[in-house]
Amino acid sequence: MELVIKNQVMFKGKFITIEGCEGTGKSTQIKLLEKYLKKKIKIKSTREPGGSLGGEQIRKLIFKKEEDWSPLTEALLHISARNDHLEKIIKPNLKKGIWIICDRFRDSTTAYQGYGNDLKLNVLELMQDSIFNKFHPDLTIILDMDVKKCLSRVKKRKSGIQKYEKMNINFHKKIRNGFLTIAKKNKKRYYIINADQNQLELNNKILKVINKKFKKNF
Repeated sequence: MELVIKNQVMFKGKFITIEGCEGTGKSTQIKLLEKYLKKKIKIKSTREPGGSLGGEQIRKLIFKKEEDWSPLTEALLHISARNDHLEKIIKPNLKKGIWIICDRFRDSTTAYQGYGNDLKLNVLELMQDSIFNKFHPDLTIILDMDVKKCLSRVKKRKSGIQKYEKMNINFHKKIRNGFLTIAKKNKKRYYIINADQNQLELNNKILKVINKKFKKNF
């Protein structure tokens, strides 16, 4: 059973999120981490928006080409998808002692819908704290890189350019600034790593952060 201290659940597994602007290589790094760490521990990778059946259905709505959601509606869709993801995938696995690595989480909503789309940051924070009972990752790694280089990488993707990737460079600059500002508020949980380097070198640096944070020797 999980331990409960002051009405907060202490999960057996650890929850790690990877954040950053489009094109910083989050998905690639998560795949490399999962491939390596599954030899050491029970681990599961997931993503947002999505991750659960309900979350993936809402993801389709968010990225639906013919829809132009208002910033607030878009934020609520992300939060709704996150709630389903948390209840169906993240928390049940953490209770079992499985480590979770997630491609984006609530910090992305703050960065994209708050800093990027100018929604009130205190409202977004209060909303998410209320719905998720102040649930946060154990560790958040922010992959940081020059915005122009990020967008250059995005253009080379075989999967094509998605919704947020089509936004202008000023939008992406605001997002980057958002992530860096968020990280300054809690230096114990956030680690910023330069993403403009060799994939394997970057992966080794992420592993060093994980080892340091959790006092492991993966």
